[in-house]
Amino acid sequence: MTSLDEHRPRRESAPLAPKSAFARYLFAVSASVIGLLITAAVLHFQDSEQPSYAALLGAVALTAFYGGLGPALLSIGICWVAGLWLIVEPRGDLAFRTESMVRWWLGLAVAIVIAGVLGVLRVRERRSIVEAQSARVALREIESLQQLTIALAGALSSFDVARAVSSYAPEILSADGVAFGLVQGEDLAIVDPSGMAADVPAGQRQFGLRQNSLLTRAVRAGEIVVAADRATLNAEFSDTAALLPDVETAMAVPLRVRGDVIGSVGFLYDHRELLDDEKQGFGRLVADLAGQALERARLYEIEQESRRALERILRRRL
Repeated sequence: MTSLDEHRPRRESAPLAPKSAFARYLFAVSASVIGLLITAAVLHFQDSEQPSYAALLGAVALTAFYGGLGPALLSIGICWVAGLWLIVEPRGDLAFRTESMVRWWLGLAVAIVIAGVLGVLRVRERRSIVEAQSARVALREIESLQQLTIALAGALSSFDVARAVSSYAPEILSADGVAFGLVQGEDLAIVDPSGMAADVPAGQRQFGLRQNSLLTRAVRAGEIVVAADRATLNAEFSDTAALLPDVETAMAVPLRVRGDVIGSVGFLYDHRELLDDEKQGFGRLVADLAGQALERARLYEIEQESRRALERILRRRL
């Protein structure tokens, strides 16, 4: 049986997680106030009466890098409006009459350029990070799909097929558990579950086909069944909800061999997961590959049984 930790999918972490608007604008205000205090202190202790805008430009640059263009513009507004009244003479006069006002306008222009350039660079950086993460996820899914195909190609029994699906399907669909169910008469038996599905006690891994579970519903309906949230799971699939209290989202895909439904595969998530068309498409692909492997495995089992029967007949004649 596969272990919970061995096949739990690795989720991608965001190196630059989105910061809240409150945090970004609070940073802008704090950086602006610190920049103004530093500028005032430098002006007080230096010999020249002309203020230096280095600290204010630094505050704008830090804000643009941390919070983006919006907070950077707020920082510019705070720094240059406050600076107009606190450190520029004559106060409140916007005309180009003095060297101080010329420096104020030049500093403002430089600050706007810095905010715009760093804001654009920040957007591009975040976009590159998202694209890189998407590429890594896609590559991981392709690799897992290749491994699943190889494992299914070598499967000689129904158990081998279940083991391959339980081992590699969680990576393909970023699932926290997989339940592989096969119809046995009037029941559905779960074979070699992984992840969260393995938490179900061995004595409770068989369901009547009429029971109110996600997997049996997929078998009866012959189509993909989705529980988008815990409330849906509790309301529509009470048997599954009772056995798996930590599941938040789930999907079951029917298994077919030559058009006949012979079981279903369940994909379990301990969080709210968007099971969109792409995710359902991957689930259907896994189920189709498993169905083909089951057909080959059953033909192999029939061949082996026929060979053993022939050997028994030959031994009797000898």
